[in-house]
Amino acid sequence: MSNKALVVLSSIISAGLITPEEYIACCDEIILSEQEPSQLVMDLSLLRDKADAARRLLDEAYGNFAEKYPVPAPGFFEVCAEYLKYQSAHITWAEFLRSALLIAEHGQCQWGANDFHRCLEAFIASGESEILAKRQSEHLSGVLNEELEEVELYRQMVAQRNLTILSC
Repeated sequence: MSNKALVVLSSIISAGLITPEEYIACCDEIILSEQEPSQLVMDLSLLRDKADAARRLLDEAYGNFAEKYPVPAPGFFEVCAEYLKYQSAHITWAEFLRSALLIAEHGQCQWGANDFHRCLEAFIASGESEILAKRQSEHLSGVLNEELEEVELYRQMVAQRNLTILSC
């Protein structure tokens, strides 16, 4: 797995978009199917804490070369996680905007806190119009498109038990 892929997977796990249960099951299947699974796979299969798993992936990436690969700002995947909650109707549009605003205030993401604040104010001023929520969410989907596609790629790899590239 490339250093960039290790760093991205670390961020996705850290944001909770892939759960410990999912990556542990994937690693366990790799261990059962390979004669000599990598130390990384062995380690991840034992790490139930997502922060520890994310750190282990970063250690692997940083140990592969002298130059450090930049870690994506944590807000990128945290906003994605909240957006996916909104898309699956676990939170309302207003709840999403409030969460995204807090995330943007504490960490970098695609938009600044002011952008989320303007959307939230407009949404509230509209009487929480469903039409405005739909338009805002469609626009944000375009902004988050690359990150959402990357999250889906890694989620599918884990779901299909296809992280054998960790054994490289």
